[in-house]
Amino acid sequence: MAHALNFHHDSVANTIKNNIHKLADKDGLVREKARKLLVSMGTPAIDYLSEFESHPKDIARWEAVKALADINEPIAAPILVNALEDQNGDVRWLAAEGLSELGEAGLKSVLEALLESPDSLHLRRGAHHVLANMAKHSPNSEIRELLHILESPDAELKILVEAEPYLEKLTSHSEKIHS
Repeated sequence: MAHALNFHHDSVANTIKNNIHKLADKDGLVREKARKLLVSMGTPAIDYLSEFESHPKDIARWEAVKALADINEPIAAPILVNALEDQNGDVRWLAAEGLSELGEAGLKSVLEALLESPDSLHLRRGAHHVLANMAKHSPNSEIRELLHILESPDAELKILVEAEPYLEKLTSHSEKIHS
């Protein structure tokens, strides 16, 4: 039985390795087919996709972030947060969309990043995107309040004061659910 599990794990890893490089292919159909296959592999593909964070080709980073967003697993949230600071606006947009879809896990990762780097313009813009998407679907007034803070001229300072209590609330809520 253990041999069969190892074989399955090796087979999944080999399939991922054989397709991950195709995210940088010139042919859009090749990239799309590889991305969809990687998405179907789910969580095991996430570590491999994270290696594309610093890929020199914009399209390869876009494909990797699209796959991470489509996999839609909370474990990918920190990678998507990093992508909010990508040099390419399309990659940043996809990352924000993916974080929005992750809900509370995405929001938690965004707030943690904001507390670490409140001076990052791309990060603040990405956080605004995530919060705006969430505000459309949530009656939560705290999300709207954080959104207004990000729109203020002194967002860098205010976010440090306002985000931490909300993050603590999210963390304690998450711990209650998982215990």
